[in-house]
Amino acid sequence: MSLYADNISSIMLIFKNLEHIEIKREHIGHFYIDNIKRKIKTLAINSIRDILSAEYVAMEICADANQKNAATNDISQQLSFERILRHNDICQILIKKRGGRKNVRLYVPYCEDEYDNNINQKSKMNEFGDLYILISETADIDEELPDEILNDKHRRNSVWDKFDNDDEVCTEIPVKEENCTESAVEREERKKKARKMLINEITIEELDLSTRAANGLKCTEIDTVGDLILKTEEDLMKIKNFGRKSLKEVIHKLGMMGVSLKTDEI
Repeated sequence: MSLYADNISSIMLIFKNLEHIEIKREHIGHFYIDNIKRKIKTLAINSIRDILSAEYVAMEICADANQKNAATNDISQQLSFERILRHNDICQILIKKRGGRKNVRLYVPYCEDEYDNNINQKSKMNEFGDLYILISETADIDEELPDEILNDKHRRNSVWDKFDNDDEVCTEIPVKEENCTESAVEREERKKKARKMLINEITIEELDLSTRAANGLKCTEIDTVGDLILKTEEDLMKIKNFGRKSLKEVIHKLGMMGVSLKTDEI
């Protein structure tokens, strides 16, 4: 078995529309992930999350897993592999670990084409009905997992040797902070700085203000929250057609994100 397969009870493939398919341990032939990183992700105007992302995912799912799946919505009406091959829209992978250990949610490289498919996901089957999935911005599935090997029952497991022998790959998913010497205070300060940077980059359009308030700000070249919080209430009240109602609206939106307008200097 390849990296991680022995430590998990199942993996759940989560699609863009939040449908999902769960693959049990006995149906996972090989499962390999690489280049795992922690990132700060904006979930909403006033919400961010520290997430794990994997820049490379490769897996083999045995033919026995190709069953009708009653997980959600219309998935129950089609075979699991049919759903995966038809849409190619995996956006997250939930790894359920053995022995009551903490599950791990991984975000994968996701970029849509005009048909709403993830262009970084490539999927195919071999002659024995096994499914192979590769998710990567740069790797090619036919080079990484060539058909002539996958269709040879005596050689198909050898294609994973290069993954197992990669000395640069860590042997455990980093569910803790990468910097183990970082104190709780330092970690919280780091997150605050990251949050502040994200908030400052939010555009005025993303604040979902009324048309009057948004247009008033844009006319004075206030394009982001970072620009806005450098202004005082008095500055905003000088804007043409920007009244007390618009000011209250702006103050409320900023308050939802934990920031405020600049205070008047005494």
